[in-house]
Amino acid sequence: MRVVQRKFYRTLWIFLISLLAILPKAFCKTGNWRGTPPPIIPSSSVTLERHFHDFYSSNFITDKELAKNMWLDIPAGDKNRIDLNRKDCSHPDCFSKVVLLPFDFPFYGHSIREVVVMKDGYINITTDWTHSKVYIAPLKVPNFLTNEKSSVSWIVQEKSLIVQWENLDTNLQVGTFSFQAKLTHEGCIIFFYKKNPIDISLFTYLKRGHVHIGLKHLRDRFHESNGVEENWNYHDINFSNHYSVFNFRTFSTLVLMLINRCDVYEDEKHCMAAANRLKISKR
Repeated sequence: MRVVQRKFYRTLWIFLISLLAILPKAFCKTGNWRGTPPPIIPSSSVTLERHFHDFYSSNFITDKELAKNMWLDIPAGDKNRIDLNRKDCSHPDCFSKVVLLPFDFPFYGHSIREVVVMKDGYINITTDWTHSKVYIAPLKVPNFLTNEKSSVSWIVQEKSLIVQWENLDTNLQVGTFSFQAKLTHEGCIIFFYKKNPIDISLFTYLKRGHVHIGLKHLRDRFHESNGVEENWNYHDINFSNHYSVFNFRTFSTLVLMLINRCDVYEDEKHCMAAANRLKISKR
């Protein structure tokens, strides 16, 4: 019996080493958040789950040792933060700020050069202030509460943008949330959770469903039959609903990677240009 147990644990150990060996590739060829691959240290708590969606694959990783090497503290300056302490909270700078990107960020067939960082835990991909239908949400919660320790800041690098929400609170008195989102020039999206005091499914229930982790791409579509503009749900990935298999908690990481396909682009010319830039293949 002991011999069988030893063989089992030896096989499991080899599997964990092999699993961790591919993690740097899962982070979209950028290493960890500092650009340096973390040490490959097998951890008994590591889990990895992979799922495929229409336009992205999702890789959910939980490993405390790996996660400690990934959090990048972002100092908040005058130009790279949302001023949460403004007395006039009707001012747009109290809850959002436009950030220019030095690279093309591919998102559903479009090359994005500016985004809007929102206080409530998400990045708006459109600068149209009349609606918020296209966004990336590591933890979108309406009316996040702030205190003197709260901050929303970001750092723009040559090929990536990292946004940090730290010590945001709610009216549920469960504790504060700290998390980051990273966008890369390859279209990779990474969510990292440093502090998550409550199970996300329970949190979504207590907030009556007004919580979103994932992506949303809605656009207005003109209806020729009656000449009315209506909302058309082009794509929505939601990891915060009650059916999500991902257990978001402290030191969790979610990596969203583009799937190699061309039908998200406007035409053949845009697809081939994207293929050359992103090294994707037509299908």
